[in-house]
Amino acid sequence: MIPPELGNCKGLVYLELSRNQLNGSIPPALAKQSGKIVVDLVVNGWPVVMLADSINIQCQHEIILLESSEIRYDDLVHMPSTHYCNFLRAYKYLTGDLNRNNKVTMVFLDLSYNQLTGHIPTEISTMQSLLLLNLHHNQLSGPLPQELGELTHLFVLYLSNNMFDGMIPSSFSELSLQDLDLSNNRLTGPIPQWGSLATRQASAFENNSGLCGLPLPPCTSGSTSKGNMFQKSSTNHESSWGWWIALGLLFTIFFIIGFVFGQFIK
Repeated sequence: MIPPELGNCKGLVYLELSRNQLNGSIPPALAKQSGKIVVDLVVNGWPVVMLADSINIQCQHEIILLESSEIRYDDLVHMPSTHYCNFLRAYKYLTGDLNRNNKVTMVFLDLSYNQLTGHIPTEISTMQSLLLLNLHHNQLSGPLPQELGELTHLFVLYLSNNMFDGMIPSSFSELSLQDLDLSNNRLTGPIPQWGSLATRQASAFENNSGLCGLPLPPCTSGSTSKGNMFQKSSTNHESSWGWWIALGLLFTIFFIIGFVFGQFIK
């Protein structure tokens, strides 16, 4: 399991525990940590990991920069900047010192390919510097937290191959996502048709039999009310059986009373 004590690591910003055999739930305490940034870059196809101390940037706010194998150099141009830091500028200048007064929460959280269970803790929404959240290929369940929409800097969100159910939160439309994968879950209902969700391809939502709306087939009144119709049918069926049982009991009682009364007259 993931030790909740990791939340006490003040210098922890980059955490990758993917492709292990971790089980249990995601500890809410993980969201409490804060510290200096770690930048994960891919330069000319080669991975480079650098501590924040080696970046020539004087930021008065949060620095959040990450380039993984899925995010190329050109994508940095489209990444949302904070009021004080520019991602492209932070990428180009990699010498000097960082303002040590900065306190930055985790920017990269990868817990994919494990055996994690339970729900996504809502405390993750407090990790305001989070840029990439990767939880795919686990056994997580329950509804997707509406609070994830508060991660305003989130750039990549991978939640595929779990057992999440319910509807896609409307707050997800407020995210400036460059990449999203919600496939292979148990999600239902219409896909929100605004914001970054409106530009996703069908592959981001596939194998969720209850989802409908662009880019998937359109929602129909029959598909949305099918579950309600089945529930009503089951209720009516159970009600009919209840009446038959009640009538049978009344018939039995009257038969016994009549039999006893007949014996008494004799």
